[in-house]
Amino acid sequence: MAVKLGDIAKKAGVSLTTASRVINGDKYISVSKETEEKIWKYVDELGYKRNKTKAPSQGNKPKRNQRVKNIGYILTRSREEFEDTFFSKIIHGIEQELLANRHNLIFAYTATDLEDPVILNSILNSACDGLIFIGSIPISFYNIITSRIINCMQIFEMPIENPINCITVDFEKYAYLIVRKMIQMGHRNIAFIGGFGYSFTSEEVGDGLFFNHEARMQGYLKALIDNNIDINKNIIKDAGWDIEAAYKKMAEILCSGEKITAVFCSSDRMAIGAMKAIHEKGLNIPNDISMAGFDDIEIARYLNPPLTTVSYPKEEIGRIAVKYLIEYSNFTKTNDESYPRTIIFPSNIMIRDSIKKILPRNH
Repeated sequence: MAVKLGDIAKKAGVSLTTASRVINGDKYISVSKETEEKIWKYVDELGYKRNKTKAPSQGNKPKRNQRVKNIGYILTRSREEFEDTFFSKIIHGIEQELLANRHNLIFAYTATDLEDPVILNSILNSACDGLIFIGSIPISFYNIITSRIINCMQIFEMPIENPINCITVDFEKYAYLIVRKMIQMGHRNIAFIGGFGYSFTSEEVGDGLFFNHEARMQGYLKALIDNNIDINKNIIKDAGWDIEAAYKKMAEILCSGEKITAVFCSSDRMAIGAMKAIHEKGLNIPNDISMAGFDDIEIARYLNPPLTTVSYPKEEIGRIAVKYLIEYSNFTKTNDESYPRTIIFPSNIMIRDSIKKILPRNH
């Protein structure tokens, strides 16, 4: 039986991502010399044959009943987020499902890697049977990649112009519900700290808030409108999904003189940054300001106070993405009537001690 990349990863005690990137000569990866030597040791001992890359052609399209053998994924955020708890759970699910089914992880890159023409060409010329995008991706890269790799899956965000098979969460709905919960508890001055989307700059968003396509922000805005609350753009901040930026944006709001009683953040990581700014200002959560996030990362329940957030099965989403690619590897847009299909995972609002009902006089 042929040796798989997963066999090397298991023997060396590293993730599939690390093994793949060392073997494929990823110049950006940062691993110890000891780890690198261990990986190459088992490559030699087990006789692992690296997949030769070749440009795809009409004759190389997947045939019916052919199993997916080589799968890659692209994390469409910064390189540092490979280690983010949120993304690492999804990546772990992808890798575990690949291991369980003895498929190869042929590459693992980020959106910033694609700016290197060498890396982009290596993806385009790879023998890749299935590709997973984790998050949104600039339409320019999407069009280039999907013109050469026909079996793709998007986790979370579908390209607006050219939708593909997608596994996602109803971000807008649950952002709406969690903000509505705050409103029902008496809050009307609710700040928002989020990310305005990978593909949008502040100039592109402009003055029209609803031109922004980030779903959690849309849910926040709709909850305010449906409850006859005026939208105050002074307490709506783009932190670019970054914890440090969220800390600074929260500090800006607190120093601005705007009277807020609650904050909704598009991710738990940004909520953690915002909570630090609130504590440093000498304010109490939730007595002075209620706080809610999104994602239910592991640390959320251990914060002081535990963070109210939205939970969904991140590892299972990674596993299902791989299963979906395997199942649909034999179909194309023309012969699969269900294409594109969207799987929406169920979510739950986790009410914890970070939000509190307020009295009418505090409005």
